[in-house]
Amino acid sequence: MEAPHGKSAINRYQLKEQHLLHRYKEPCQNYDLMGIVFVYLGNSKVKDQMMNLLDLMFKSRKKASEKITVLHTDFGIDLTRER
Repeated sequence: MEAPHGKSAINRYQLKEQHLLHRYKEPCQNYDLMGIVFVYLGNSKVKDQMMNLLDLMFKSRKKASEKITVLHTDFGIDLTRER
């Protein structure tokens, strides 16, 4: 998603019950099973490490080998080769 005004943001949307005709209360566990989360990656680094990790993985034009190096040095994440 394009970041509004170029700034990173995370928004969460949830379902809520509204009584439009009569008042029947449905148990929350029957409808509150789904939510939506929008993650907007902005144009500059932020203090949030998770947002910077997402930016590296999804927006960065670095080569895979460069990303692996940054994952190790900046985030302490070491990748292993799957066999």
